[in-house]
Amino acid sequence: KAWFLYFPHDFEASKLLMSRLLSFIDVMVWTQMEGSAANLTKLLNQPKTEGSLSASSWPTPVSIIPNDNILSLHPEELAHQITSIEHQMFQEIQTSEYLGQSWTKRPELAPNLLRLIDWSNRMIERVTSAMLTEADDEKRIATFKLMLGTADHCKRLNNLNGVVEIMSGLNSS
Repeated sequence: KAWFLYFPHDFEASKLLMSRLLSFIDVMVWTQMEGSAANLTKLLNQPKTEGSLSASSWPTPVSIIPNDNILSLHPEELAHQITSIEHQMFQEIQTSEYLGQSWTKRPELAPNLLRLIDWSNRMIERVTSAMLTEADDEKRIATFKLMLGTADHCKRLNNLNGVVEIMSGLNSS
């Protein structure tokens, strides 16, 4: 029941999995588990509510990072924006995309995971670039402080992916 409740897209995406679930419900009926079978059947037949939010229905966050002056941003706001974008990306990854390292063998089976990997690589490059393009020592120190502060706020938001991206970018510079 929990699998179906928390990961309904697994059953929508796989006819084999849905078929096995229906067979399991039939077995439940034959083994005097009619109540549980009825509950699962009720969940299966429940129409999807229009008001429910899915990852694909979320609005795309508006970028607040200016191309010319990253120092005008506050670390906390930058961390919130990074976390918001990455949260949406993580939500869109299907559980099947993790299986058998499909992103390395058949990339078409893991488009959302590959999108997150690409995002992470670009974040690392952006942090490295921000550090290396500053010719003035004071601006480079300010950029370093901004990145450390942003990483700290990402950690407080439990966005460890963001922390690793920022620290990797700093290590590369």
